[in-house]
Amino acid sequence: MTGDDEGRLLPRALRWLPLALLAALAGFGWWTHASVETVIRQRLADALTTLVQSDVAALRLWIDGELVGARAVAHVAAVRSAAVAVAQSASGADRPALLAAPDAAQLRDAMVGPMAALELTGWALVGNDDRVLASSHDEHVGYRALAEATDVFARARRGDAAFGRPFPALVAAPQPGVATLFVAAPVRDDAGAIVAVLGLRLDPTSGFGRVLQVARPPVAGQTFAFDAEGRLLTEPAFTAQLRTLGLLAGGPGTSGALGLQLRDPGVDLVDGGRPARPRDEQPLTHMVQEAVAGRAGVDVDGYRDVRGVEVVGAWDWLPDQGFGVAVEVDRDRAWAPLALLRRAFAALIAVLLLAGAGLGLASRAAFLWRRREHRALRSLERLGQYTLDERIGEGGMGVVWRAHHVLLRRPTAVKLLLPERSTPADIARFEREVHLTSRLSHPNTVAIWDYGRTPEGLFYYAMEFLDGLDLRRLVRRWGPLPPARVLHVLVQACESLREAHELGLVHRDIKPGNLMLCRCGGIPDTLKVVDFGIVKAPGDGAPEGLLGTPAYMAPEAVRCEPVDARADLYALGATAYFLLTATDVFKAPTPAELLQLQLHAAPELPSARAGRALPADLERIVMACLEKLPDARPASAAVLAAELAACEDAGEWTRALAEAWWREHPAVREPAGGTAPAPELPRTLSVDLDARSGADA
Repeated sequence: MTGDDEGRLLPRALRWLPLALLAALAGFGWWTHASVETVIRQRLADALTTLVQSDVAALRLWIDGELVGARAVAHVAAVRSAAVAVAQSASGADRPALLAAPDAAQLRDAMVGPMAALELTGWALVGNDDRVLASSHDEHVGYRALAEATDVFARARRGDAAFGRPFPALVAAPQPGVATLFVAAPVRDDAGAIVAVLGLRLDPTSGFGRVLQVARPPVAGQTFAFDAEGRLLTEPAFTAQLRTLGLLAGGPGTSGALGLQLRDPGVDLVDGGRPARPRDEQPLTHMVQEAVAGRAGVDVDGYRDVRGVEVVGAWDWLPDQGFGVAVEVDRDRAWAPLALLRRAFAALIAVLLLAGAGLGLASRAAFLWRRREHRALRSLERLGQYTLDERIGEGGMGVVWRAHHVLLRRPTAVKLLLPERSTPADIARFEREVHLTSRLSHPNTVAIWDYGRTPEGLFYYAMEFLDGLDLRRLVRRWGPLPPARVLHVLVQACESLREAHELGLVHRDIKPGNLMLCRCGGIPDTLKVVDFGIVKAPGDGAPEGLLGTPAYMAPEAVRCEPVDARADLYALGATAYFLLTATDVFKAPTPAELLQLQLHAAPELPSARAGRALPADLERIVMACLEKLPDARPASAAVLAAELAACEDAGEWTRALAEAWWREHPAVREPAGGTAPAPELPRTLSVDLDARSGADA
């Protein structure tokens, strides 16, 4: 073929190029659509499953907490003695005699405290024949317990506390027909025999229903519980709409719980459809049928809910409690991303171009951020200059540099807030940590020397440089510490916490990783308490959820209850346990299981865990710190320090022993966060004092 022939054929071939490009684009678009649909389907299924699992886990934690409370009330001396007396004198007594019994009056008085502490709506003492022997509501006394509640009483009568499912109350809860539920615990006489059951009445809307809002769909959805008959046990999300459709009785302000059975009308009632069958002949919804059959699952293709609206959902059944938990989201809203993709298919090329441009802009923005940080680190100012020598660590919010003051030449650690994390919330938390820590002056607390921002807006604070390593790395590297050294370390930690607690501060994250062992002022084995990032200060609002490290969280913190200084003492006891045994108090494969152990399991003695004898007085103090109830722990850091100082081995770890240890281990320091990167050229951080003054104001 000649060159001319090739020249004539080339334009003809180019005619097919647009068609080929269109075909390729169509194929790419189809592949993109199928891939995105698969990803959306999987992510939607994962999200719904995660929501249900989170709610079930939260619900189990709440139920366990209520069971613990019921057991505790049944063991209160005044409650138990009065309840046993009522049960023993109730044989053959009629209703007037039960109401007039002096022991019943004593029981009512003894229950005033638990009623207020546990926010109960009522209580009932039920005999072994299911007759109500005493109650917070006199109208129940002398009659058999409600049939809906007898199951929970029967389970408690087998020997342990039991939790019941919600049911409509006949009287005062606070009004007839309103949902209520019981948690019950057995009452034993001095011989250990069960003579009655104490039932505590709870308001499902303030506890049961509220717990199910821990994880909920962001829009157009609801999380709820239901029983084996498909009755809704919690307040529905679309109450007004359900009343308009005639599915829910009652007027505005009345509860919708227990008033709705989850049946499939077969048509979309919201869109005006009319069901072919009466309400009582309609089948239960697909989700309820699957859950009641014991099949936990997820459906992202869609099924009709009680309104006949197409929804996607996930569900789980709790056989030990006799009810299920589900999350449902309107299908149109759940699949909105795919619908948007279909509408945008014709503009795919433009979208790709825009995405490319967006990536370019993002890269440019990232480059500008890095250049801004680089310029900030190299800039000089007249006052407060810090030369950054070596990056020694990086955490969730910032990077830490080993530095020195330009004029004073004092070794310093400088923490910089990363530019990409400089949201208002991050800056507020960063400054809060500085302000609270700077109020502390005890030599066993890390000292904050300076803070502010550079002219470029880079936030930082400067603190003393700690030349040592934290206790977790120390134990991991060299094994458990001798008891005398543990006492030496713990007393210093108590002294630091004592100052913080007297100022009303609770650290909330005491653990071996936040206790640094250093040489300070030539003194070996000096302890420093660090990282006050989640400290609780006086005047802080409601609990913020689970805060801290699970292995060192006090039970009250696991229950998201308000905590005080005794939560730090629990964590210090868990730290002492680690120092003596090189293991945490509890081990579990998942955080949720670990939190369950923190709530209910009794810790093994440190000597048994370590496989060697330990001083009895020190072991007793450690176990006292690990008590589940705050009142059973040492009353304060000062009390704990005094008890530790009174131990037989206290003072045995002398300065000479410490000096010898540090001589044998000269290369102790490890940078926080692992191995430091290669040294960089020295940089100088400038300080904008005007900006800092504005922040202080």
